Amino acid sequence: MTKLLGIDVSEHNGVINWDTIKKGGIEFAIIRSSYGHFVEDRQFRRNVKECERVHMPYGLYHYSYVATDQEMREEASGFIRLCKSCKPSYPCFIDMEDADGWKASHHVSDAMNVKVCYYTCSELEANGFYAGIYANLDWWNNHLNSSTLDRFDKWVAQWASVNTYTKPYQMWQFTSDGRVDGYTGRLDMDYSFVDYEKLITSMGFNGYHKDGNKPENHPPITTHPARPRYSVGDKIAFKGLWTQSNGGNWYPVKNLAIKEGIITKILYGTQHPYLINHNVGWANDDVVIHQESNRFKIGDKVSFDGLWTKATAGYIIQAAHC
Repeated sequence: MTKLLGIDVSEHNGVINWDTIKKGGIEFAIIRSSYGHFVEDRQFRRNVKECERVHMPYGLYHYSYVATDQEMREEASGFIRLCKSCKPSYPCFIDMEDADGWKASHHVSDAMNVKVCYYTCSELEANGFYAGIYANLDWWNNHLNSSTLDRFDKWVAQWASVNTYTKPYQMWQFTSDGRVDGYTGRLDMDYSFVDYEKLITSMGFNGYHKDGNKPENHPPITTHPARPRYSVGDKIAFKGLWTQSNGGNWYPVKNLAIKEGIITKILYGTQHPYLINHNVGWANDDVVIHQESNRFKIGDKVSFDGLWTKATAGYIIQAAHC
């Protein structure tokens, strides 16, 4: 029977030395990507990059804070965006619990919690990701005990020498007091009874081809300076575009009708700050491959396809209405 030893981590574990973790015998990691609707874990990007550097198989989890359908959709959309930013070879889990009492204080029903799990996992699957649900034994038995969730893989938390959950499960968090040689501090430790890396890569989930090879991937989400190097009015060529300034779907240039465009808006401090041709898509410094400055001087006669109502940004008015 497969039994792989892993850990799950978040920003609460601080800056982790992943070389030490790998040498300590850990075989996989589940990384918190985010929580709520919507906050990214402060160590998410570093943990992903480090796991990839040391060749540590990893999955992701998102801690849910949902009381309404709108929040549910926001959470799922944000989580999927972060899943698309990397290459997990373990499942993408929704973490359903109430460690801080938020769900109780907001009177979130068990029916809503089940709905959130089902919706999020279904959306993950629709986007090609292998989905799962994390919860502790009490939540599985008393809050999420619905047959509608049985088709999704289950990660059960029970800090004990034996897991007493009676339904099928694939992962078990067996302690919050784990130790790894060379790492100072406690760690959540887990057993996986499925070789997810082999399963996910061979079946073509999470962006992998069915032969286990990785397809062409979009550039990873990176942090960009508050003042990007290009300006409104610059004409740029690009490798591809995103559909949203904070992530969204990536389209390589071969899938686009255009290969260059004009920067028509900049959202400073975002991951992809340049809006191209008003609504075609978003770019950042990493994907720009050529730039021509479209600088003009007072007195120049220009044609345009739209104007803003304020010099600093405002709302675009299309040329037909000017």
